[in-house]
Amino acid sequence: MNQLTDGNFHTEFIVSLARRMQPKVYLELGVYKGKTLCAVAPYCKKAIGVDTQRRCEYSGLFYQMTTKDFFTNHQETLEELELCFIDADHSFESVKDDFHRVYESLTMNGILILHDTFPENDEYKAPHLCGDTFKMVNYLKDKGIEAVTLPCPPGLTIVRKVVL
Repeated sequence: MNQLTDGNFHTEFIVSLARRMQPKVYLELGVYKGKTLCAVAPYCKKAIGVDTQRRCEYSGLFYQMTTKDFFTNHQETLEELELCFIDADHSFESVKDDFHRVYESLTMNGILILHDTFPENDEYKAPHLCGDTFKMVNYLKDKGIEAVTLPCPPGLTIVRKVVL
């Protein structure tokens, strides 16, 4: 990492946003060790985590499964989301699928945040780092979806749901 890369930037940013928004429902896809989920949860009425492995001590609602399985089994009963963070599988196709499934459940003016959309260099495009998630930036632009990408490696892209 260079001096521009801050591994905690996304957590601090999302916590600040959650503190301001006080979302009724927050969904995090790709929890890893739970740092962001645990920090955001106190500002939400309900916080939900989804990951293939449980590596955190989060005591709230947690689903140990793939995001595809989560949406297959829970999309129908999922309450409207006001804030969501996607940081699961770092392949473009998976992120695109997660994006569309979340966007469907997002409230109007709800916020969806994608991680790993501004890799520092080609090394960061490795599957275990940013993968090809960065392709979402152009995908969203081509679809006319309101989004802004913060150029702070590894990158955050913020999407607001609006009527298209």
